[in-house]
Amino acid sequence: MIQQNLFYAIVGSKSYGADLDGVSDFDRKFVYAQHPNDILGFRYREHIEIDKDHIGYELSRFVSFLTNSNPNALELINSPVDCIENYHPAFRPIIENADKFLSKNAANSFLGFATRCLKKHVEDNNSNNKSLYHAVRLIDMAREIATEKKVIVRRPNAVHLKQIRQNGLQDLEGLNNEIKEVYKLFEESDLPQTVDMDFAHDLVIEVRNKIDWNI
Repeated sequence: MIQQNLFYAIVGSKSYGADLDGVSDFDRKFVYAQHPNDILGFRYREHIEIDKDHIGYELSRFVSFLTNSNPNALELINSPVDCIENYHPAFRPIIENADKFLSKNAANSFLGFATRCLKKHVEDNNSNNKSLYHAVRLIDMAREIATEKKVIVRRPNAVHLKQIRQNGLQDLEGLNNEIKEVYKLFEESDLPQTVDMDFAHDLVIEVRNKIDWNI
């Protein structure tokens, strides 16, 4: 398989600024483009898993995640500068149009994920603080998307998130109420209902056309 890596970044707690010394791993995600011959033939691979903490997605698959407001995909294209390890010029149109991938669908993806994290925390007898901290983070990020139209990866409340990871949080009912409130913010926002699929299609073609396969 012939591929061109387009974007490589450290993700997860280190990108949020909420990593704990001696506890947090280095998680990495990347986006790659396959050679046109591989795509036209039988060698297309929509993802590559080097290990559970090191995963890559082919360009078309990755952009499909973006159109569905996948939190991990939206976080990756909004990575803090100090977390970006590789950035191919062909990928620039994706980064420059990151805001075009924000829609009201983010309510279901971010808040749905937060709800599942809270459920996991409860199922683990309120001992899974990692799930709890993710729930808090996702709720906050969803609120920012609805009100500021931004995906802020490096969390301004990172110290608080670290405290949750270490000590937990008592007011679970308060978090459930926050989820309801943020859903309402999305309903009231002027974000588009969905991402423009024609735009996404053209963007993928633009990126592929910028790759020089003769090198």
